[in-house]
Amino acid sequence: MRAALLLLVCTALGCGSIASWSGAPDPVPTVTVVSEVFVRSVGAEGNLRPVDATQLVTPADNRGGMKIAWLAPDGGFVNEGDVVVRFDGTEARAEHVSGEADLEVANRKLEQERLHTAQAIRERERTAALAGAEMKTTQQFQSKDEEIYSRNQIAKSEIDAELAVARMDHADKSRLIEERLGASKVALLELSRQRAQLSIDIAQSTLDKLELKAPHAGVFVLRTDRRGNLTQVGDTVWPGQRLAELPQLDHLEAEVYVLEADAAGLADGLPAEVFLDAHPGTSWPATIKKVDKLAKPRQREDSVQYFEVILSLSTIDPGLMKPGQRMHATLALGGDEAIVVPRQAIFERDGETIAWRRVGETFEPAPLQLGVSSPGRVTVLSGLSAGDEVAVRDPSRAGSPGDSESAATDGGGGGT
Repeated sequence: MRAALLLLVCTALGCGSIASWSGAPDPVPTVTVVSEVFVRSVGAEGNLRPVDATQLVTPADNRGGMKIAWLAPDGGFVNEGDVVVRFDGTEARAEHVSGEADLEVANRKLEQERLHTAQAIRERERTAALAGAEMKTTQQFQSKDEEIYSRNQIAKSEIDAELAVARMDHADKSRLIEERLGASKVALLELSRQRAQLSIDIAQSTLDKLELKAPHAGVFVLRTDRRGNLTQVGDTVWPGQRLAELPQLDHLEAEVYVLEADAAGLADGLPAEVFLDAHPGTSWPATIKKVDKLAKPRQREDSVQYFEVILSLSTIDPGLMKPGQRMHATLALGGDEAIVVPRQAIFERDGETIAWRRVGETFEPAPLQLGVSSPGRVTVLSGLSAGDEVAVRDPSRAGSPGDSESAATDGGGGGT
């Protein structure tokens, strides 16, 4: 009875002899460092775009901006000759009416000025004719005979003759001036008439181009501006501005953006794999066709830099693939021989990057210089060699037999 009670008390208090550690410690897991061709994969997002497409632009010979009144549905199929863009003609019609009114006023003023000029010239011609007749009469009956006329009469007659010549000369010059003045006024009014006619012609030209038609059958795809916004109704567009395109559906490529931090090793000709967001279960092989020389933000207010990458698709599925479709891609980068270790084998110690390398039965810290990496593996530029065995768990924090026994004993309460 007393033995049973003693056993119950020891069990309740956790006596050290019962809670003592027994068994071997857990071994530190390790991996062997290898030298292999390291292929790094990075992800990228973007859109499908046509390789060849007919661009639909605002009429280049238009004199000013045009406001969009209607657009064909984005991504819809259109036939040759279908109207895809219709512009607002309200302002052009108002300019046409105003130009016609200005032209009518200019024509009336021009006609009136021509009549007035012709009448003024005729008056000047009559005056010149009268002056000429007066001059002839004065010269014909001029008092010159000194035996008949007095000296005063002869002088007065000479003055009258000179005055008649002056009047004749003045009348001729006035007629010429009147002709030139009339011609100048007519020319100014003619310019006003031409300006009004030009305004009418421009307005009529705009009215004739209010509809943009599809040059051939295809899928109507709206273009985006620098901020990624689609062209929409109400926008004011300018001569030569690209509005949309009719792509060739049998020849598409992918335009993706790779973060600048992940772009090391990007080069033409490397393999890639394309996934459509609408069909995530299917992939298409691709090849890097072009990489931008400089990284730039995708939007003006964005500080993150991206490299634009064009992917050439090996196969096209017109039934699934459409221009502008959202997609993502996996790009295989690298391909050089390198020392590769799992990311779990890399540790930080006192601000230094290390790996725990096995030396006999213990582990020693090996300072590392790292290269490029993937989500699960890292290349090592220096610090390790192929064949080294490294820990994937920090051995300085791993339990030992003594530590485990001590922890177990202390945890047992140390009762006697």
